Amino acid sequence: MNNRPHLLLLLPPVLSLFAGCASFEPSRPAPPVAKRVAVVVTPAPPVVTAPAPVPVAPPAPAVPVVSAAVTPPVKDIWARLRTGFELPRDRPEVRVWAKRLAEENKRTNLILQRSEPYLCHVVNAIDERRMPLDLALLPAIESAFDPQAYSRNAAMGLWQFLPYTGSRFGLRQNWWYDGRRDVPEATRAALDYLDYLHAMFGDWLITIAAYNTGEGRMKKAIEEAKSKGGKTDFWSLSLPAETRDYVPKLLGMIELIDRPELYGYKLTPMPNAPRIETVELPGQIELGLAADMVGLKLDELKKLNPGFRRWATAPDGPHRLVVPYGRGDALRKDLAQLPRDKFVHWDSHTVRQGENLKIIGKNYDVDPLVLGQVNRLNNRSLKAGTELRIPRSGRRPAENRTPYTTLMPGLALITKRDSTERTALKRPARPDPSKILYYTVRIGDSLSVIATRFRVSVHDLMQWNSLHGPHRIRAGQTLKVFASKEEGIAGTGT
Repeated sequence: MNNRPHLLLLLPPVLSLFAGCASFEPSRPAPPVAKRVAVVVTPAPPVVTAPAPVPVAPPAPAVPVVSAAVTPPVKDIWARLRTGFELPRDRPEVRVWAKRLAEENKRTNLILQRSEPYLCHVVNAIDERRMPLDLALLPAIESAFDPQAYSRNAAMGLWQFLPYTGSRFGLRQNWWYDGRRDVPEATRAALDYLDYLHAMFGDWLITIAAYNTGEGRMKKAIEEAKSKGGKTDFWSLSLPAETRDYVPKLLGMIELIDRPELYGYKLTPMPNAPRIETVELPGQIELGLAADMVGLKLDELKKLNPGFRRWATAPDGPHRLVVPYGRGDALRKDLAQLPRDKFVHWDSHTVRQGENLKIIGKNYDVDPLVLGQVNRLNNRSLKAGTELRIPRSGRRPAENRTPYTTLMPGLALITKRDSTERTALKRPARPDPSKILYYTVRIGDSLSVIATRFRVSVHDLMQWNSLHGPHRIRAGQTLKVFASKEEGIAGTGT
């Protein structure tokens, strides 16, 4: 996003808005064949009555009603997008990018496939605001539709918000939760920002460029052009190289989706149907318990709710979860019947002389690692008189349950009863030297993308390669990966 370097996708590459996508009839003008026709009803002429005693003449027949041509629901998301493409793109630079994305068809396929859980929500949100549907493809350029994407400049999420800009548009960021990774919230904030920029500049191409380079730099470029008597359209402005590529690259993706056959690209159909929905929660809940209730593995629930950074939803909200479409009603019913003590609640404890986290944790049946993390301290910083917050829950480990840990490496389970599982999870399995692979980092890769590709964890990749930060990789770098083969879906992260 603004004022940060972007990694170009040389590779082409959820809250009530989620529902109702399958039966959605586009509110935008459809192609001529499917265009709605207004119902025109012409009233019958008034009844004419002859003077008495002449009998009343029968009413003249009414003019026939013109029947309306009802547009059937659009079944394919790409067809729906085409009804709302508005941005001008008849430029050679755009065609170059469309061709390039088509040639990199494997990467483009992966990016578009990754968009499937979120795209219907994004399109609904944009369409509700009467904005160009072209904007729905902006996350393909920003993050390759990866909610976990993280740039070296600390931009994060599907829409790549910087911390300051995210806060400016209402995205909460704290120890428990980062709204930049929350797909519904980040989408709302991104559209607010784009609306704000469009009100400022009045031109969508300049608006998109300002989303990338920042409104201040865009104002400066326009003022400079005016002072020289030059044109102030996007194509005429003096802008950073990244921004000059950013807009045509987006337009190239739009062009490819609009006319794939022109570029020899086979676009995989995608249903115009909801994949996810949101469920409001009565309060803070452990993600493991929620996963059990909705019938998902914990990792699956985390992928749908990447904004939650710990083992539970945030104590101060947002109190909601994204779940697969169709499972929301059952979860709402189960939540209504769940005793209050099954939700996370908090006690307080005043540290006494001679106590440490292990002793306190034992007294409250809470893992000492969790105590330290939620209170942001360790034994060395623990002093008598300190007030600790103690997380409590009525949850007990389910039989054969997948052990759950936080999204952050090394974070433990909430209950001490799960400590044996935590101990086994704390250390990565010893790598098998016979399965070592060497992977060369490509432009646009991130550790999360590579980890998904090989079905390993980011934490393991960092340990195997002695990396000290999740973003410290570069194109051309060789990484060791202990895996039998490359698998999974991966595109380009920023």
